[in-house]
Amino acid sequence: MSLQITIAWLEGSERCTRHHGMKEAVEELF
Repeated sequence: MSLQITIAWLEGSERCTRHHGMKEAVEELF
């Protein structure tokens, strides 16, 4: 993973985990 992708993933997963668990957020992003 590049740094930009990691940062974007962290920002996106932070929003997703407010509605879902971490596992569901990861499955949505990948």
